Amino acid sequence: MNVGSRRVRAGRDLNEASEDRAVPYLEIALCIVGIALFANAGKLEAQGGAADHSVLWGALSLLVSVVVFALGGRWVAWLIAQIVLFVGIAIVRVVLDDRGK
Repeated sequence: MNVGSRRVRAGRDLNEASEDRAVPYLEIALCIVGIALFANAGKLEAQGGAADHSVLWGALSLLVSVVVFALGGRWVAWLIAQIVLFVGIAIVRVVLDDRGK
């Protein structure tokens, strides 16, 4: 139904409905950036003679990104979560290296 110049369905402006389903370009871009950075960090670590865990690191970054954005976090929360992930990976690597010696 048309009301003036606005299209309304079930009491809701259709322009508002389309804004609710906007494509989250920033979130998608941040997920790609996180995957790329963590995958490259895993490859850099593998150059030092360690096992190559670049796919695992990238997948963990994607998982953290999806959880942050699903919980309603924005880019600052994403950045903090990625830093925490990096520190967590570093701690696990140190513990595993100490246990292997």
